[in-house]
Amino acid sequence: MKIPLILALLASAALAGETPWQKLAGDTSRIAAPRAVVVSNPGAWESLWREHAGPDAPVPAVDFAQEKVVAVFLGRRDRTGYKVVLEADASNPSEVVVTYGEKTPSAAGFGATMVTAPFVFQKVTARQVRLEAKSAASARRTSAAGASAPAPVAAAELG
Repeated sequence: MKIPLILALLASAALAGETPWQKLAGDTSRIAAPRAVVVSNPGAWESLWREHAGPDAPVPAVDFAQEKVVAVFLGRRDRTGYKVVLEADASNPSEVVVTYGEKTPSAAGFGATMVTAPFVFQKVTARQVRLEAKSAASARRTSAAGASAPAPVAAAELG
């Protein structure tokens, strides 16, 4: 059974003094090439965050004893309106399968012509997390909603 990712994942406690977060998304990343990763330790998390946000950016707190972070970067796009779409299948209690895709802007809709680099970071409470790109067949079924398969990206585990 597939359900929206936010419903499939449990919230985690943040370290004292830091703003708790579950999902961080936007369209301004320093990571210019498509990439999808699962981060499972603090060193890899700090390295990825600094590559994404810059060397002086504060690193958001993650309790790696309880959580992992799924990170998907779409790479550079030539206009606004692109978004990362995540969906989780938590039907197997030992593994969460996270499928990622790309929501493209409507051809008829307004979008500023400017370089963007859409991304999402999502905390996942699971021992095992597997990332899969949305298949072309799946993307065709959801094309009415504006979601499509991203360019092929190898998923990797950091840590």
